[in-house]
Amino acid sequence: MKHRKHGNEVRADYGNFGRVEWAMVGAPCGDIQEFARSLARHLSHDFSLSYIDADHGEVGLSNDPDLSNGFQSVLTGFQDGDEVRRLDQSEWTRRFEQTSHDIVLLNGNHYQGKQQIVFLDQRKTASLERRLDQLTDVLLLVDVDGNRQIPDFLQLSTDVPVYSIHDVESIVRALAERLSEKIPVLNGLVLAGGFSTRMGEDKSHIAYHDRDQYEFAAGMIEEYCDLVYIGARPDQINDFPGRQVLPDAFVDMGPMGSILSAMKAHPNHAWLVLACDLPLMDERSIADLIHGRSPKHMATAYRATDDPFPQPLFAIWEPKMFNRALNFLSLGYQCPRKALINSEIHTIAPYTEDVLINVNTPEERDRIQQRLHG
Repeated sequence: MKHRKHGNEVRADYGNFGRVEWAMVGAPCGDIQEFARSLARHLSHDFSLSYIDADHGEVGLSNDPDLSNGFQSVLTGFQDGDEVRRLDQSEWTRRFEQTSHDIVLLNGNHYQGKQQIVFLDQRKTASLERRLDQLTDVLLLVDVDGNRQIPDFLQLSTDVPVYSIHDVESIVRALAERLSEKIPVLNGLVLAGGFSTRMGEDKSHIAYHDRDQYEFAAGMIEEYCDLVYIGARPDQINDFPGRQVLPDAFVDMGPMGSILSAMKAHPNHAWLVLACDLPLMDERSIADLIHGRSPKHMATAYRATDDPFPQPLFAIWEPKMFNRALNFLSLGYQCPRKALINSEIHTIAPYTEDVLINVNTPEERDRIQQRLHG
């Protein structure tokens, strides 16, 4: 067998900077920056964006008052108040800095991107031809000259659309449709790896609804998820018949260990996380959470009206939360609630706060059993 120095890790689907990155090529830098500004004005209210460019002795787009507060502009030498920010050329630093953004816009005259927006501009035809090796996945063409003439050297598929540079709204609609296809697919994770010390029996096997709670929870979410796993300790791998078990790779870390293990195993999926000690959760509360999902944020979580903090174990964790959660872990924090409290998340109110009641003791279990069955 061939020796493997490193494990067979599943890698997140990144480009040079982020998961979705659009390099704009074929126009002068000033025109690209203005076009990026137009796109950002339309998109930054619904998506988290950054714009990356080289230093042209100008301020960045972040100073535009029409842009959302979630927009970030990064220039080499970009002046941000009294601070001069510089873009480290390391591939890894680029990725670390941009993982929280849904879209990374790039000036393709300076930086390559995973996908491209190509300008048809006679002033830059020769420059564009020199960059043919960068045109790996062209999303659309932007006609600057008004004649929609495509150079012969651009060998593109016939379904690449052409838009006038003045028709920004149509361009934005086309890009938004592409983004809707990029929303991470949901997996489900039922958390069943706790020791149930206060309960005195495994909470995941209590039958509140005539079947083990892990099975009830998994059955509730499976119609909304691509795959459903039971998050468990390695020694529990045979304790959940009929279900796929995802053993903790981050051991002895409680719920955060299971969540990180899931995100490590499937880094391109979002995760609908559901604890097995919420016996009153129901189909409506699950549907409401999914309907209220905001992929722009790091996570979407329920929050009770009398509780200022989110419920991290009945929540949707987006893929971009993985790196941030690891950062908390590196600082010695493994509380999922603390991670969400200190991140850009979206919270929603449950239709009834009963669905957030968690049961940890025999007395609480008996009260819920009485309530459910009389």
